[in-house]
Amino acid sequence: MRILHINSMISGSTGQIMRDLAQFCSKDEVYVSYPAFDGIIRGVPRSLVIGNRVDTFIHHCLGRLTGLNGRFSYFTTKKFLSHITKIHPDIIHLHNLHNCYINLGLLFDYIKKNKIAVIWTLHDCWAFTGQCAYFDMFGCEKWRSECDNCQQLFRYPKSWVDHTKQMYRYKKKKFIGIDNLVVVTPSLWLAGLVKDSYLGTYPIKVINNGVDLNIFRPMTNKWSRYKTNGKFLILAVAFKWDKRKGFDILVEVSKKMDKKNYQMIVVGVSAKQKLELDKNVICIGKTNNREELANIYSTADVFINPTREENFGMVNIEALACGTPVITFRSGGASEAIDDTCGIILEEKNSMAILRAINDVRKKDYKILDCVRQANKFEKNKVYNEYVNLYKEILERNSHDCVGVT
Repeated sequence: MRILHINSMISGSTGQIMRDLAQFCSKDEVYVSYPAFDGIIRGVPRSLVIGNRVDTFIHHCLGRLTGLNGRFSYFTTKKFLSHITKIHPDIIHLHNLHNCYINLGLLFDYIKKNKIAVIWTLHDCWAFTGQCAYFDMFGCEKWRSECDNCQQLFRYPKSWVDHTKQMYRYKKKKFIGIDNLVVVTPSLWLAGLVKDSYLGTYPIKVINNGVDLNIFRPMTNKWSRYKTNGKFLILAVAFKWDKRKGFDILVEVSKKMDKKNYQMIVVGVSAKQKLELDKNVICIGKTNNREELANIYSTADVFINPTREENFGMVNIEALACGTPVITFRSGGASEAIDDTCGIILEEKNSMAILRAINDVRKKDYKILDCVRQANKFEKNKVYNEYVNLYKEILERNSHDCVGVT
């Protein structure tokens, strides 16, 4: 079985998923491909770097200037497609195609022409919009019919010109018409949106993101870099804090909470954001050390996730795996991993609702075992085995379709 993964990065959460999948299927011939700007992670077998930093930089600039993200990198993509021809994969597993590194038209025309089976794991909503990756904060419904006059041009992926109508039509034309494509979403929430989009003509399967329980687990040696004086510890973690992740709400919580009895720890903040939080908050920058992060999760008494837009919310699962109950908003798929035994789901999306929930968690005394039991449902090997079964199902179906063909 030959599988080719394509993603916008080799690092980050989606890059980690791609690498983990490749490792899980190491007995097969699995390739991972990603653009050069993201750097190279050593030790990943069969890596295929797409283009170079100069080409990607040019694509980024042209994408912003014209609003035509994914319409450039012509020669880079042609060269990449020649490598695909040599590999001759049984299945192409797509992940994130945004971020200006590949020519969408060339890629999808190639897939259709060569009748290659495709699995497309959607990590956000970009695949069925004219530009944006999420639209919940603005309550936008244009993606259901046709995007135009976008309110989010300056959100990722940024553009200075509104060509969302043109891009919506272009993406719809290119993405529809593949003979053998299955859309995978990590959440029921995203699956529901896909069904209502132009991608709803394809089969849709929900496969949750998986957590590595060998890393994220209750730690006996508690994190002790800072003195917390026995206070009830409130933790918040994000790869990048912004309004979508609820940073403004986090700031309010930090200033309104009872400083005598509570201590907040925030991971992933920039130097500028640190100045916005209350001075008593323990601020930690970005960390790629997952063992350290697991230790911080284990030390906390409650994990809060004030996100406004979320596909699934892996930080919630990581916290649960370390035995820490979770407070989160009912935003996107963020609440799908939480039940009454391990946390609180808030309908009101404000700081006062979070503060009340923190007091409730302190009174209820959630059990570590219950949190871990919930996280076990998302153990990564269980999840990746679902992908393997999907690969086999597609290949078996293809072999039956080829019987009698000469």
